[in-house]
Amino acid sequence: MKIIAVIGAGTMGNGIAHTFAQSGFTVKLIDISEKSLDKGMTTIATNLDRMVAKGTITEEDKFKTISNIITYTDIKDGVVGVDLVVEAATENVELKLNIFKQLNEVCSHNTILATNTSSISITQIGSVVAHPERVIGMHFMNPVPIMKLVEIIRGYNTSDEVTKIIMDLSEKLDIVGSVGLGMGFGLVPMKLGVSYGIASNISANLGMGMYMITDDSYDPAGLDGEDGLPGAPGADGVSSYFHVAYADNASGGGFSQSATGKLYIGTYVDTTQADAAAGSSLLKWQLVKGVDGVDGENGIPGIDGDNGQTTYLHIAYANDSNGQSGFSVTDSDNKLYIGQYTDFTLQDSTDPAVYSWTKIKGEQGEKETEPLRRAGSYVYTLECENPSGEAETARARVEVR
Repeated sequence: MKIIAVIGAGTMGNGIAHTFAQSGFTVKLIDISEKSLDKGMTTIATNLDRMVAKGTITEEDKFKTISNIITYTDIKDGVVGVDLVVEAATENVELKLNIFKQLNEVCSHNTILATNTSSISITQIGSVVAHPERVIGMHFMNPVPIMKLVEIIRGYNTSDEVTKIIMDLSEKLDIVGSVGLGMGFGLVPMKLGVSYGIASNISANLGMGMYMITDDSYDPAGLDGEDGLPGAPGADGVSSYFHVAYADNASGGGFSQSATGKLYIGTYVDTTQADAAAGSSLLKWQLVKGVDGVDGENGIPGIDGDNGQTTYLHIAYANDSNGQSGFSVTDSDNKLYIGQYTDFTLQDSTDPAVYSWTKIKGEQGEKETEPLRRAGSYVYTLECENPSGEAETARARVEVR
């Protein structure tokens, strides 16, 4: 593990970046604010100057530490090629969950994702990541470059492999004291708060650093317990029936199962399938339709509509199809064409052009002078009266050749 990304350049973030960089790791310090990054790097330089002044480190150590830190304002760019991400943003659940959702999108599945949270469930944070076994807590103590203590917190899904990697990494940071391990204090399985107090006392008394592991399988609800013993069987269920009947009055008079012509409806519910008979007190009667109410007042009259218009059909007569010959609106005698139009004016127009003209009578056909007969035999019948006034019929056969 060589490249570490630290998210957040605040007090904890720049302290964690300082510690990793001073231990020889390449650190990518990420913050959305350029101003925060500048302030964080200034803080790191100031703390290194103090160490140089005390003789704890050399100027060369200071230069190497600062050279190991690269700053970024974009998570996607900052986490490229890293082995471990340590999130040290503001202690806000929604903010941290959003950051880990982003890390899930842009980081390799092999990248270990750690959080510096002091109070938020590791299990909850890991729930938004595709491989929650790689999510772990690394709770550094403030000020990070001075306090030789880190709390390693397992989530419910954190793997043993990831836990061991982070424990070994902590030793490389010179945060874990060998005496703590040798005396059996290396693993302190306590909850946050209690473990902090005890570990701090041990650290102060021994004058050395150490780490402790807490177990975040303390998810808020805890693990599911085993199923209890089955209870005694309950009583058999009972079917409910809704009953309806009809009557003429509120006392059930004119009782019937048919609603036709009835004014009252009666209902009840029980566990018996058969309907109650007439006169049963089980039925609760209600009027189906009440007495008509008093007529309401007339509403406000609406706005008057537009005045209607009378339509007039106009007729004229003429002797040609355009109405120019023999035009008249009164004389139809011997006229060959009739014209008409419709408008809203009573007076007939004298302009033939406004009329649509139609021929009244077709042309006279030719008169037949003699019936055309085909060759053949024809029988003619003649009915007449004899001198006595009686009807007689005479027939004659004619041959046509």
